[in-house]
Amino acid sequence: MGAVAVTDTERVLGFVGLGADHHGPGTAITSALTRGAIEDRAVVFADGIHQVFQCGVSRDCPLHSALIVPLEVDGTVLGTVQLFEPKNRRFLNMNRRLGEGIGALLSSQLLIARYQEQKHLLMEGEVKLLRAQVNPHFLFNSLNTIMAVIRTDAARGRELVGHLSSYFRKNLKRHAEFSTLEEELEHIRAYLEIERARFDGLRVDIQVDPAFLAVKIPTFTLQPLVENAIKHGISRMLVPGTVVLRAFRENGSLRIDVEDDAGSFDQVRRDQEGLGLQIVQRRIQTLLGPGYGLEIQCVPGESTRMTIRVPFAGAVAGEGGLA
Repeated sequence: MGAVAVTDTERVLGFVGLGADHHGPGTAITSALTRGAIEDRAVVFADGIHQVFQCGVSRDCPLHSALIVPLEVDGTVLGTVQLFEPKNRRFLNMNRRLGEGIGALLSSQLLIARYQEQKHLLMEGEVKLLRAQVNPHFLFNSLNTIMAVIRTDAARGRELVGHLSSYFRKNLKRHAEFSTLEEELEHIRAYLEIERARFDGLRVDIQVDPAFLAVKIPTFTLQPLVENAIKHGISRMLVPGTVVLRAFRENGSLRIDVEDDAGSFDQVRRDQEGLGLQIVQRRIQTLLGPGYGLEIQCVPGESTRMTIRVPFAGAVAGEGGLA
C-alpha cells in the first residue's frame, strides 16, 4: 500500500506513506473525489486507469489510484479513510476489500463511541434531575423547620443550618458516576438530621459494617430511597416511625436495604410520580447491568423494604476486609 490517510470532513487528520510531505495532518481537503465521497455518502474508487486520483496540493504527488471510504454514523459522514497506490503499482482487489472493511470497522467504533457519550450525557442529566427534584422541596421544608427550631433552641437551629449547608455542599460537589458507600452515608446523614427535626421521634438505625464502606455504588442512590421511606411512609404515621438502613453480603453481591415500618408503599403512585426511584433503577442497571437494580417489597400497614444490589468490588472475600 502506497499511503493511508484519515480525514474529517474538512482536513487531513493523519497521513502515512508516499506524499506525506504535502498531505500532512491539518492539510485542507482539496480532492474532488474526497468531496464526492463525503457529499454522496458513498465509497469512491479511482483505479488509476478509468479514473485517476488528481492531487490538488502538489503536481509532483506520486499517488495515482485511491479508495475513499466515508466514515458514517447515524446517517452523518464524520470523515473518511483513504488508501492510495502510486502510478507504478496496481491497486489490488484485496486492498480494496481491506479498505472497505476498515471503513466499516471504524464507523462501528465511532457509533459505539457516540453511544457511550450519549449514555454518559443521559446519566449526567438524570443526576441533575435528581438534584432539581430533591433540592426545592427539601430546602423549603428545611428552612421552615429551622425557623421553628430557632424560636425555642437557637443552638440547635445553628446545628441544623450546618447540616443543611453540608447536605447541599455534598450535592453540588458530587459529579462522578460512582461514590463509595461511605460517601453516600455521609450525604444521607446530613439529610436525616434535618428530617429528625421535622418529624419528632423519627428513629434511624444504620447497620453497616465498616468493612463495606469502600464499596462503590452509583452516586445519588441511597438518598432517594431514604427520602421515599420518610416522605411516603413515616410522614403518614400517627406515631414515631423507624427507618432502618442495613448492608450485608448476599450471593457475592452487597445488598443494601432501606426499610420503614409504615408499610404505605403504593405501586400505582410510584409508577405515576416516583421519578426518583425510576432514575435510581435505570442508573443502576445502566452502570452495573440488568442483573442489578431496585426491588421493593411492601406488607401493607407493617413495612416497606427497598433493596438494591451492587457488585462487591473493593473488598476481600471472607471476612469483608477492605482490599
